[in-house]
Parts: sequence; structure tokens; C-alpha cells
Amino acid sequence: MVASLGCDSERLDDGAAEAGEKITLVLNWDDPAPQPTDPFIINSAVFTGDVLMISVSYSGGCKEHSFIMYTSSYITLSFPPRVSAWMVHDGHLDGCVAFVTETIPLDLDILIQDLSGPFNIELIATGTGEAIHVAYSG
Repeated sequence: MVASLGCDSERLDDGAAEAGEKITLVLNWDDPAPQPTDPFIINSAVFTGDVLMISVSYSGGCKEHSFIMYTSSYITLSFPPRVSAWMVHDGHLDGCVAFVTETIPLDLDILIQDLSGPFNIELIATGTGEAIHVAYSG
């Protein structure tokens, strides 16, 4: 987790963006890490242009599931800079037990503009705390 590190960090401009029906992007989250909701696994994530393609798996299959990705307002001043992001899953009380795997596109153009160059994302699944690291090369 990247926290406020005084002179070792930089604050991004406040902002939020809707990324479609499946996933919402909330920039510059200053509260503690979002509370876990429904369990899920982040299988992988890769950039295709400005779009982050996130593969997730979860139990369900009868209702539409949604996700929120919160990014920290603090980035490390390393090169490339690193920002932490937490994903929260809402299964909307889906009682089915199929193991669903899907890839969700998330347009990160607004974050890319804020960081204006290469950066790394530490993408954390709430609940498990497991993280994957994704590099944006610009």
C-alpha cells in the first residue's frame, strides 16, 4: 500500500470517472482501503493502449456483477511512479455458484493524463489483499 509519504510522494488532482456499467473508476481515494465486499480473484491485468484489461473470477452467474476501482491520491516519486489501486466487487446478492471468469475493460485515459508518462499500478483485490503489478509504458 502506498501511503502519504511526505516528501517521498506527490498528490494527484482530485477527480472521478465513470468507466461504463461494469466498472467505475474513483480517483484520489484518501480514506483507508475500501472495505471488502463480495469475494473475487484478479487473475491478470494488461494494458491495451489506454485501456486496462482486467481478468477477474468470482462465484455467481445469475446476475450482473459490478466493480469499483479506487486509486490512491499519492504516488511514489520513483521512476516510473507507482500508484496503488483497490478493486471492490459487488455481486448484487447473486446466489448462483457458477465460477465465472471474465475480462473487464477499464479506460484509464484520465489517470494516464494525470501521470503523463510511464507508471506502475499496484492493483489490490479487497478481501484477500492479494496484489498484482501492472506497468503502463506510455
